[in-house]
Amino acid sequence: MNLECRALAAGRFREKGHLQRRTDEDNAMRKVWIAVSVSCVVAAFAFAAWAADPSSDSAKVASLINELKTAGPDGLAAMKPIPIRRFEVPGPGVDVMRARLRETYTVDGIGRDEVELTGWVAVRHGMARAAAGFNEVNWNTAVLETAFVGMDLRGTSKLFGPVQVKLDENRPAVGQVGRIELPAGARTELMRLAANQPVKAKASKATPVAPNPNTAGACAAKVNVAVLMPNLGLEMVTDHPVSWYSLVETIPPVGTTASIANEPVRLRTQGREVATLQGGIVDFREVVRHVSVSPQYDRVASARIAGKK
Repeated sequence: MNLECRALAAGRFREKGHLQRRTDEDNAMRKVWIAVSVSCVVAAFAFAAWAADPSSDSAKVASLINELKTAGPDGLAAMKPIPIRRFEVPGPGVDVMRARLRETYTVDGIGRDEVELTGWVAVRHGMARAAAGFNEVNWNTAVLETAFVGMDLRGTSKLFGPVQVKLDENRPAVGQVGRIELPAGARTELMRLAANQPVKAKASKATPVAPNPNTAGACAAKVNVAVLMPNLGLEMVTDHPVSWYSLVETIPPVGTTASIANEPVRLRTQGREVATLQGGIVDFREVVRHVSVSPQYDRVASARIAGKK
């Protein structure tokens, strides 16, 4: 009898131990799965944060600008143009455009000359929003904030020698594109230029994304620049921003779509006014580089620009 009791007790003890081991194993496995699940969630949030991290966007934009600065004229000329769709509202991004324009300068005591400039311009455009009075965002209703993030334009004047135009990095160069108003004089001049233009902008066809897609958008920018004329020993900046205006069918404007600056701006060096930028006209431009950026980067970049004002 005692032997039977002992055997029964031993069997119950072994069964209890086996159940305890299974419980311990189940708990351990549950902890592993919880740890894995938490790690996946953390990784997902980390990836989302990285994807929208303004610093990663800043690195992309900085790399883009550095590529253009080191490419030189031959490297810029070798870049293939990127087709831009007409009447299409883009997402936030930075576009680099190869450009050709003419600007007229008067240097006090020396004279006046028109200078053809070629090179590149990099412009950031933000997330589109609906203009006042509209709820939908499409070609006919959208407004995008823009900012120049890089520029290198060069030419040679028979009167002044080499001329270089770049951004004044201490002051903003900002604007808007889309459903905005332009000064009456600028709009009239742009319409006259468009009527006399024999070649339309080279842009790929797009399915209309809004009613009346033939309505041109408008672009206005106030750009602070530095103008260098080394033969004259002049390193000048604009006394106030140069106002540029365009009527556009693409964002950014490409091809022979004209942009004009029709208001004279004085140029100064070391606090002295020494010259005048009389005006300018963009003859041709095409996109050669593009990077997309997050809406968060656009907000951060806009805040930095606002701090310069």
